[in-house]
Amino acid sequence: MQRKRVSSGLNCLPARVNRFRSGVKVGAPRQSAGLGSVDPPSIHVLAPRAGRLPAQFPRSRERGYHKQKPTQATMAKIPVTWNGVDAQGKPLRWDSGLTWNGFLLTPQPKNMYQLRVLLGFATASDHSLEETAQAVLSNLYDIPAYANPPVTKADLQAALSAFSLAIPAALHGGPLDTADKNNKREVLIRLLRELASFVQPKHENDLAKLLSSGFEAVSTNRASVQLAQPTIKDILNGMSCQLLVRVGPIANAKCYEVRYALIGLGG
Repeated sequence: MQRKRVSSGLNCLPARVNRFRSGVKVGAPRQSAGLGSVDPPSIHVLAPRAGRLPAQFPRSRERGYHKQKPTQATMAKIPVTWNGVDAQGKPLRWDSGLTWNGFLLTPQPKNMYQLRVLLGFATASDHSLEETAQAVLSNLYDIPAYANPPVTKADLQAALSAFSLAIPAALHGGPLDTADKNNKREVLIRLLRELASFVQPKHENDLAKLLSSGFEAVSTNRASVQLAQPTIKDILNGMSCQLLVRVGPIANAKCYEVRYALIGLGG
């Protein structure tokens, strides 16, 4: 006869286990080293030589024959004590008038948008880029809060003057003049980006302080507004059966829809 050992909780043996021909042997509970915990009793099931076990005792490769869901043993209750004392050495109680000398943090306004310097000058038209550079040149270097900028006033003035002279030359010149104008435009944009990165951490989320540098701020208005009506600046001939329409830029516009119709005899 082969003896296999399994572990189970208290009161987990069904009454029908006593009907086994080989019998069941239950050991006495043992006191654990923990605080009032009791180890579950050890159960020795003597497997029979022949026949099959009932359905409530499935086979297990490691633990022999046992019930699937044993109940946990009841743990002994341990009282919780607090050994805190007051200034006089007396034990503290919940009703002894405890006070808290902490402080509350100053509440911050919710949904406060972080102001950011607008970098739209990098994709703006040539004349808009000129206006932004001139505004920064006239305002930034006179404010004490923006002392010691990474770009000197003389360097920005030189880049702006070179770009302003290259615009009419590219308009009436050839591809070489246009390439020269684009190169000077990139130089001016790079200097303005450096100054925008310098202004960003120094405006302290103050809109007036940000605008005083000559830069514009990114709009924090999320409300939907009616856009302005765009105007057609020019219509050029493209490929065969195509026309290229140029319109003026509209702020916050993502795309443009062009409508056309045949002109009647009366215009």
